[in-house]
Order: sequence, then structure tokens, then C-alpha cells
Amino acid sequence: MATVQQILDALAKEGFRGTIDDDGDVTFKYEGIIHFVFLDKDDESYLTIETGFGGFDAAAYHAAPDIAMTLTKDYKVGKCAVREPEDGTFTVIFRVETFASIEIFQQFLVRYLSLLRDMASEFNEKIEAVLAEKTPSDPTKLQ
Repeated sequence: MATVQQILDALAKEGFRGTIDDDGDVTFKYEGIIHFVFLDKDDESYLTIETGFGGFDAAAYHAAPDIAMTLTKDYKVGKCAVREPEDGTFTVIFRVETFASIEIFQQFLVRYLSLLRDMASEFNEKIEAVLAEKTPSDPTKLQ
């Protein structure tokens, strides 16, 4: 079973400075973006690495679930979830859920993080394309 301290130690070995948040979860930054590691108290070998982004324009929300499903299918261990819009924007969560010993976690950590970064980048590209279709670059076309 991976413990919070083992996760912190594994992160440190890879050059990350992890901390423990108020809920007891591990947080750290990768490429300036906050990530979380969640341990499952009911399953000793299961853990989740997660990050999320908010502020996506709700005008593109209709396409977001399909984009998220495609990314989840394409990225194997990566999952993408879209939260309902609030105040004109919506949030997207990217996560890796895996069964892993602490040794496997450390061995694949950078790969997991790269996968999350790539998923988020691809989601952003696809959602920007949806918004570009809705907002013509020529303001006269809005009439």
C-alpha cells in the first residue's frame, strides 16, 4: 500500500515538491499546474493523479462530453470528465487512475503527467475549434 509519505518521497526523487492539503491529499506542481494524488483507503493498490481546468466558455459545452469521451478512449489509462456549466463557464478534470505499487508509481510518474498534459492540450485545441466555428473572425458576419 502506498502511503502519503511514500508518495511525497517518490515525488521528491523525481524533483517535485509535494505538500499535503487540508483533506490529506498530496498536491504538487508540474509545469506550473497543480496536480493531486488521491489514495483509496478501500483499495491499497489504487491511486489517482488528477488536474483540472476551469473557465471554458459554456457556448462550447455541447461538444465537451463527446470530446472528453474520445480522449478517454484514446488515452487508455487517462480519463476526462466535464462538469456542468456554472456562471457561463465549465470545468474539465483530467485524471490517471491506476493500480500501482509505489515503485510503479515512481517509474511511470513522468509518463502519467505527460499523458495528462497531452490530454488537456488536445481537449483545449478541440474546444477552441468548436468556439472558432461559433465566433466568426470577421465581425460583420455576426449580423
